Amino acid sequence: KIIRLLYESEIDYACLMELSNSIYRKQLNTNTCYKNKLVGVDSQDEMTIFGNIETMSSISRLFISSLTDILVNDKQVNVDNSFWMEVDNNPSLQDHMVKSFDVGKVFNLNFLRIKSTYLTYFVTHRKQMEFLDFMKVGNEQLFEKWYKHCFELADMQKLEVIFERPIRRLTEWTAILEDLKTLTEDGIVLNSELCDNIAGAYDQYRSFEKYVENEITEFNGAVKYDFSLTPIEIIQSYGVDDKREDMPLQLSDNEIREKIANNDSKCLRSRNSNKTLDRSTLTASIFSGTSSRYSEFDLNSFVRPT
Repeated sequence: KIIRLLYESEIDYACLMELSNSIYRKQLNTNTCYKNKLVGVDSQDEMTIFGNIETMSSISRLFISSLTDILVNDKQVNVDNSFWMEVDNNPSLQDHMVKSFDVGKVFNLNFLRIKSTYLTYFVTHRKQMEFLDFMKVGNEQLFEKWYKHCFELADMQKLEVIFERPIRRLTEWTAILEDLKTLTEDGIVLNSELCDNIAGAYDQYRSFEKYVENEITEFNGAVKYDFSLTPIEIIQSYGVDDKREDMPLQLSDNEIREKIANNDSKCLRSRNSNKTLDRSTLTASIFSGTSSRYSEFDLNSFVRPT
């Protein structure tokens, strides 16, 4: 049951992440009006908004492929409901799967792929969400038109939810490994290598989860923010020079307008100058809002594109 949950939830996760580029980003780029007025002519801010989600989606597909390879020997077999029903009703197949399913090794390979990409994404997630707000402030009516159209095409999946999903997925991976580790300690018969691989993978993901939380906390504690830096440069440089004249984390609408005006002065609209955008606790709340138990998330809440 745990393996099935892992497999099916990973497919749903990959599909959800792909909506970011196949719907929201595609609609932004194919409509010149959206592109020029929401992001700006020849602006690189689009990269800041959508980041490396395409890479993350590809990594997820590779993870699914690796899981499939150790679930079935025959490439012609589909891992679908009938497959899982056969496993449920065939004790010998269950026994064979348990003794040969090196899920710890697959998780380890996935970790090698995610560690750099996910760290970059998590640390710059706040910047990503702030730029999404910049788009709305610059031209709210056009933004709502673009967003509503994409929302309908994306099976009612909000872009903000898609952007926050990778952070929760790391916690879910760790929780699944924790339960697999507990099962091996409670009497599930596996050879020592498979048990060690599961335990090693759990320790690896749990350590990474703690490390990412610390990095986000430190980054969110920075007083100033340089929007000209790339994600890698941000990670390398934040906290190094407290005297930089960077853009503050909390911005008034006037400051937001000035930022947008550098891309396209036609985008500016009148707003309440007292309103500020503050996402300083956004990422931390995503972590603190979930425990290490993956039982809290519901597969039925994931909408898989047809």
